[in-house]
Amino acid sequence: MIKNININKYFCIFICSAPLYGASLYLPIDSKISLEVEQMATLTSMPTSKMPYPLAMVKQYNTKIEQSNPILFSKIATYLKKVDSEDFITTENLSFGITNSNKQFDLANSHGRESDYLYLGEATFFVNKNPYIKASIEASVFQKNDTNKIQTNNGYLSLGFDKFQIDAGYRDHYYGHFRNGGVQISNNAVNSPSITISNVTPFSFADINYEIFVSQLESTSGISYEGSSEHSGKPNLLGMHLDFHPFDSTEISFDRTFQFGGGPRTTGLKDIWEAIIDPATKDNSSATCDTDCETGNQQASINLKYNGKFFNQDVSLYGLYGGEDTVEHKNYKFGNVVKGLGIFLPMVDPTLSLRYEVVKFDTGWYVHHIYTNGYTNDGNVMGSWSGDISNNNAQGGTLQYLNVVKNYDTFRLNTTLNYFDPVVNDTTDAKEKYYNIDFGIGFGKEFMHKINLGFGQLVDGQKINFVSYKFTFN
Repeated sequence: MIKNININKYFCIFICSAPLYGASLYLPIDSKISLEVEQMATLTSMPTSKMPYPLAMVKQYNTKIEQSNPILFSKIATYLKKVDSEDFITTENLSFGITNSNKQFDLANSHGRESDYLYLGEATFFVNKNPYIKASIEASVFQKNDTNKIQTNNGYLSLGFDKFQIDAGYRDHYYGHFRNGGVQISNNAVNSPSITISNVTPFSFADINYEIFVSQLESTSGISYEGSSEHSGKPNLLGMHLDFHPFDSTEISFDRTFQFGGGPRTTGLKDIWEAIIDPATKDNSSATCDTDCETGNQQASINLKYNGKFFNQDVSLYGLYGGEDTVEHKNYKFGNVVKGLGIFLPMVDPTLSLRYEVVKFDTGWYVHHIYTNGYTNDGNVMGSWSGDISNNNAQGGTLQYLNVVKNYDTFRLNTTLNYFDPVVNDTTDAKEKYYNIDFGIGFGKEFMHKINLGFGQLVDGQKINFVSYKFTFN
């Protein structure tokens, strides 16, 4: 018989290390001030290993640069004052765009949209019911395969307080410091309904942040069970995150994602718990555990970030080490390893920022023998977008990313280079090196105009080009 435990006592010990404040909505990952917030995060060592960032956390850390960098502080504070006010409804985004492309291909980190969507209308509104109940209302309308589609990727309800908040609905989840795409979970695929528990401002001790979410994914075919891979159903996705600062300048985070269930595959809490604490025995096939015995598909990673100065330049250095499954049936050994390094110079000069990242995937990422359509949602990889352009990245490869932004008050030049070198195992594999160069121009004060010109090559050798125009009400 389980003893009667005083839950209230332990709950109070957990949350009472700091004053309690209300719930918080989130800064959209691709918001109009995303660059400024990343710059501020380097200067203040704001936690950046999970997104979207809570507005309450952005506001808390932004105050640290009010004296040292008043211009950057003012840009962020002006945005926060507009969207995080006491008004019942505020407008975060209202925009319309058109595109033209010579080929159909997946757009990176675009919630499953492809290059031929022709037009795109987006609207995001924040609702402040009271300090402890808030909501985001978001919708996008676009054309896909000659069909008009309506999608919501950040419509959710938030309730609670800053150390324990519940979000329910369609909400982004993005783990890791790499801004070219989260390796385990990102904004590359469409969002499905989820329930998330997290804190929205760090605990005072070691700046600890946590997050746990569970989502039911879109229906997919190819689920293996009882000797057949012809089953269809809706798998689930569990995500877990923990980050902390052992020193003011250093952030360490641990991430875990777990795809399970779907169709005839039933999974209980005991199965999930055993697979998490002992994946080598409970979630890897062996002589004593076949495919039906396995619980699902797991990925895990360790992330490290350092903020400091080199040659009088503010800089963020970050790295990643992770794996998909285990090796040699040992829980402490990652299988199918992924490794990454990145550097971000937020202010090479007052108007110039630079970011470079390189990630090397071992074989086997985003594919799985239980889920023959892979680690996907509605046809797109839920982690790095490189999994889409390389046929779920089954053979691995090296992804490089360079981003240079020249930013003035009402004018911005944003140049991005993506380069992927897939592993080729034999002469029958005809994969080519992937590259894409995108030139972005943004200008305007009362209204923002954004033009993107892109060209490149797919892994099948096809040449691509892409042109888009977006109009946003500021």
